[in-house]
Amino acid sequence: MFELAYVLGILFVALAPFGADAQTQRPPMADFLLKQPVSLMDWAMMRADRDIKKAVERLNKEVDEEVRADPRWRTMSQKEWNSEFNECLKNRKDVGESCLEKPFYDNQLHLLQFNYHYLLGYAGWSEDQQRVAIGAAVAPFPRLQDEVVFTANGCTDLLHDVRAGLLSVYGTGSLALLMQFWFDYSGSRWRVGDFDRIVAITNVEVKLSRSGALGKWYDQNGNQMGVDPDIECSQALDGGLATVHDHRQKQ
Repeated sequence: MFELAYVLGILFVALAPFGADAQTQRPPMADFLLKQPVSLMDWAMMRADRDIKKAVERLNKEVDEEVRADPRWRTMSQKEWNSEFNECLKNRKDVGESCLEKPFYDNQLHLLQFNYHYLLGYAGWSEDQQRVAIGAAVAPFPRLQDEVVFTANGCTDLLHDVRAGLLSVYGTGSLALLMQFWFDYSGSRWRVGDFDRIVAITNVEVKLSRSGALGKWYDQNGNQMGVDPDIECSQALDGGLATVHDHRQKQ
């Protein structure tokens, strides 16, 4: 279910994920953020939404580069590939003869999955889960069979990759610093550890389907809209156990 709210003319999507407990208590840090004027949460989610979209662009670029690359990048180093390339150049008989037509892929983000395309990124406050939700809708490449790409391991690998893409936006490995980029403003008075506390109430999510489904939600007239993704998974932004829901089991 999605809850929609217009703030300063901007549409914010508050995600209501799977199986949320109605008795879930709002964390103190979230309560503080939501009660700020225009809500500091709204201010930060506008920035987070911008950054997760940048991350999606970066991830798609990485996937495209990997698809075009020499598949041996997985088993050989850049140094070994360069050595082979230089040897080819030295020994070729014709200047027009190509050497190692496919380039080497440098997996700088340490991505785990290259069988998917990222359709969109989203950021918002999940009222049901009482957590910040940062995620992406992801679709497998059409050539791949369902049993290969619709798996719990595939989804959790994508959680890792979405997190890596998000951190790459600012070139940082610090989740607390990422929160500072989103929530800080001129004149703010944060206490030591506040950004870590925001990290602690933030989830990363992946919604995996061929259609890019984001889940069911209700319009202002109470009509059910949308469909569930085939598989969705969620994990605390700072890691830990992941929750995976396979909605195909309900069909």
